Amino acid sequence: MGAFRFNLRLGNDEVEIRGDLPEREAPASEMVPAYLGIGEVLLKASGNASGEEGQVPSCGPGCGACCRQLVPISRSEAAYLRRTVIPELEDAHRRRVAARIAEAKEKLEAAGIAGDLGALPSEPDRVKRQNLGLRYFFLGIACPFLEEDSCSIHPRRPLACREYLVSSPPACCAAPTAGSIVPIVPKVKPSAALIRTDRHTTGTEGWTPMITALTSTGIPEERQVTDPEAELGFFLSQLGRE
Repeated sequence: MGAFRFNLRLGNDEVEIRGDLPEREAPASEMVPAYLGIGEVLLKASGNASGEEGQVPSCGPGCGACCRQLVPISRSEAAYLRRTVIPELEDAHRRRVAARIAEAKEKLEAAGIAGDLGALPSEPDRVKRQNLGLRYFFLGIACPFLEEDSCSIHPRRPLACREYLVSSPPACCAAPTAGSIVPIVPKVKPSAALIRTDRHTTGTEGWTPMITALTSTGIPEERQVTDPEAELGFFLSQLGRE
């Protein structure tokens, strides 16, 4: 492992970033904790700025409406969930998650959209993507990690989950209508930077629906990171685009 430390400027603020990188030729999933740590610091700084502007998040424990939406995660995060997070859960917790994954898989197959979700990253039609996302939402499938309407893997949740915040009443998310949800748009989106990083390194779209990653049969072969420092540098360059 190699430690890193640097400063990043976010608007008028400068934030210090610290973390660790894996050794060369490590699985891509071993890079994810560094990305999550960077994302958490940046999103916290972004949230503080939003609070100063009068946008206060209404999200909190017991409000899991957004955990029934289609969540796009990077391929690296998908591997991290399946290869690290789930296996390291306490036995009873892991069995509950596995049961919910199996139930979600049955519902997707019964609704006839499992294959469509798997092909979603390569779907060029924005309207079709949105419609499929709505079809999924109205199935009411909760994230398999959701317990008592709270995230049971909160410290290790994907970047996209960390970025989704609203200032409107929680009830609006449970029954959304046009204009009822007031999102808090982060000033930087680490999830988009990580997806672009995976797209660059894999030659694929770089992402997958989280539910597809969890319900797919078998674990796809995971890419190896030849130079962790170079990949971190590329990720930071993509953050710069944000």
